[in-house]
Amino acid sequence: MASSYMLLQITGLLCSLLIGCSLAARQLAESTQPMMGFQYHKGPLLRGKIPINLIWYGRFDPTQRAVISDFITSLSSGSSHPQAQPSVATWWNAIGKYHRLASPMNPASLSPFLGKQVMDETYSLGKSLGNKHLADLAPKAA
Repeated sequence: MASSYMLLQITGLLCSLLIGCSLAARQLAESTQPMMGFQYHKGPLLRGKIPINLIWYGRFDPTQRAVISDFITSLSSGSSHPQAQPSVATWWNAIGKYHRLASPMNPASLSPFLGKQVMDETYSLGKSLGNKHLADLAPKAA
């Protein structure tokens, strides 16, 4: 009877220590997270309609391709598909606000859209790609 009481006390003590440690760790993690923000370095900004061309390198089934294509299409708030809120277009509009603030003299809108899609299911440059391979692939989607 006394040993089970002692075991219960030790278990309670361990539980309270673990809970206290986890709460302290959570507070520390929350307090040390830096705020994410955009920093403009006064460089040139993309303007107007921006095609996003895709190279499907390897085997992708139609569902996988649709996920990426739908994401890119959703960047354009004027897409023909109705978007639930919040959507990627909502996030992209926030990027547009930074763009307009950075270049108030030329507030041309940013309008990315799904451009050309090229499929290379045969791994024409091998399964391990380096920078040179990427430079060789890029013109295929241009």
